[in-house]
Amino acid sequence: MKQKRQVSNLQDRPFGTSSLEVLRAMPAQKLLDAALKVSRESFPQDIDGYFLPSDCSSLYAAGRQKPRSALAGWNKDEGNFRSFFNGDEPTVANYAALAKKRFSSNAENFLKVYSAATDAEAKRQRRILPGIIFIAYATWKWLDMQIKTGESPVFRYEFDQTLPLAADAEPGTEPRASHAWEIEFVFRVLSSRNLPWRPEDEQVSELMASYWTNFAKDG
Repeated sequence: MKQKRQVSNLQDRPFGTSSLEVLRAMPAQKLLDAALKVSRESFPQDIDGYFLPSDCSSLYAAGRQKPRSALAGWNKDEGNFRSFFNGDEPTVANYAALAKKRFSSNAENFLKVYSAATDAEAKRQRRILPGIIFIAYATWKWLDMQIKTGESPVFRYEFDQTLPLAADAEPGTEPRASHAWEIEFVFRVLSSRNLPWRPEDEQVSELMASYWTNFAKDG
């Protein structure tokens, strides 16, 4: 006899049920409509009491995660500056105002660490910060907790290899290492993009593929 999986935290569930059978019987459109209401900029945890018994922070703090090696990191240009400046010009004044709005009482400390005395520096920070906010800090924090309680090796990387610009790139376009752009390197499929690849790109691809394959084989 199959054992029913019970869902915890019913108050957080859009349909208030602990039964998968009830959810499976619902019209697909109703489920899709509920899913689309969730912010796409966040990654909510589905605490089902079966696969995920509680939130990930608590599990890692208690050392209840599986003792497995971890390989994770982020790319140089993960985010988009528009997610921080909201379409405003990247000036020092706008930068300071947005920092105060976003970080309130912590704005002063934030501006000490990520300072911008000129518009050029504000423009540079607009490239760095969205990636930190989007994924870099969370990944760093996850691996930091794994180091403390995971009892297994941790490998952290930052992918800085900017891709060569396409032949039809607009003048002034800056080379980037954007979100997920390391995938072609890892799987040795640079040819999947029609770009003027360089010898150093091939070398980085071979190196990454070797590292990641060895990690998958023996951790």
